[in-house]
Amino acid sequence: MYKYQRIARAIERNLPHYSHKLPTIRELAAEYGVTKTTITNALKQLEAAHLIYSRQQSGYFLVDQAENPQTTTGLFDFANASPEANHFPYHHFTGCIHQALNTHKDDLFTYGQSQGFPPLIQSASKLLQADQIFARPEHIFITSGAQQALSILCQMPFPNSGDTILIESPTYPLFEQLAELYNLTAIPIKRTKNGINLKAFNHLLNEHNVKFFYTIPRFHNPLGFSNTNAHNQTIADIAATHNTYIIEDDYLADLDTTNTQPLYAGAKTDHVIYLKSFSKVLFPGLRISVAVLPANLASSFHTYKQLTDIDSSLLPQIALQLFVDNGMLSRHLDELRQHYSTKLDLFQSIVADHPIHHDLPYLPPKSLKTHLPLPNHFNLRHLMKTCQEQRILLPDNQLPGALDTAHIPLLLELSTIPLDTLEEATQHLLDIILTYLK
Repeated sequence: MYKYQRIARAIERNLPHYSHKLPTIRELAAEYGVTKTTITNALKQLEAAHLIYSRQQSGYFLVDQAENPQTTTGLFDFANASPEANHFPYHHFTGCIHQALNTHKDDLFTYGQSQGFPPLIQSASKLLQADQIFARPEHIFITSGAQQALSILCQMPFPNSGDTILIESPTYPLFEQLAELYNLTAIPIKRTKNGINLKAFNHLLNEHNVKFFYTIPRFHNPLGFSNTNAHNQTIADIAATHNTYIIEDDYLADLDTTNTQPLYAGAKTDHVIYLKSFSKVLFPGLRISVAVLPANLASSFHTYKQLTDIDSSLLPQIALQLFVDNGMLSRHLDELRQHYSTKLDLFQSIVADHPIHHDLPYLPPKSLKTHLPLPNHFNLRHLMKTCQEQRILLPDNQLPGALDTAHIPLLLELSTIPLDTLEEATQHLLDIILTYLK
């Protein structure tokens, strides 16, 4: 028996003594006197046995909380970014999978096309056009999640021969890790509720040979801010002047109920790469995203895509194409937008009506990823501990320096928490915060 297997058994025996969340890997390593690698392998074994489950950037949890943590009395989850399972049309999508198996069974025994399932590309093209994104089919690629597209773009050469990338600060944590993995020189530019500093943006592009600027204009991850159309237009114009490409990660595009356009739609030159994900509106396990490439990048991207995984999984591509073409996605999105709009309006109104709003410089952005701007003297560490004791889950990856010098953000996820418990959960959280502000 390997050491990690013995440790896994020891942790399993102690599971009843832990709360809903296990100690960190570092804490477990100290507790059992082994390396973090041994603990990681032990936890993977317990996860494979369905005794625990992991949440990205949040740690490991007991599996009895995984079915529906919100139904446990007093447990409120502001940490999980996964969409609500009960708002997904399983029956309809399952029907599309069965139809895909019946009508395309022969295709499943051959390799597909590395660019993507052609009918899905056509369907994706129509979805993009509805958002003012017009692209030729040969410039549209189906990837195994947006992360694969980002990985390819980090690796492949660009015509501008850039040796540096520009990223928002803060930004999507896994992209930061991806840039570090590929040893890319990444220069941060501050992202605020007003967007980025355009003069600073222009200066950085003057001073550095920037390959691309990675940005999340709508529903910024993790702060939740959205740019105006005018701000996006100026960003696109400045980047084009410096022959710098832009990667627009529009991961929540389908949930926007405003008149905000993608940055891509207002760009006057062919310098914008557009990424669209289905993870938040369907389910993360689908692992299908759409990438729109400029003409002079499409061929190189295609080559890297083909050599990376030959092709993305065909069955979910066919099922998604049927789901889109049969009008099921459109109906699902209509219901989802209404649901999330109601949820976000309620959350913001609760904050506005609570005494805490006097201590906030602005209300939390209306986004599934949002934050409360708290005074910079606020002790997040103590709040996290108190909330855990009160069975309120908060994201572990808090970023105290993400706002201005006077404020720190309390990052929150509103995706998973049900509408019928949101008011109670929010009131409870705000009451706790208020005690620390007095």
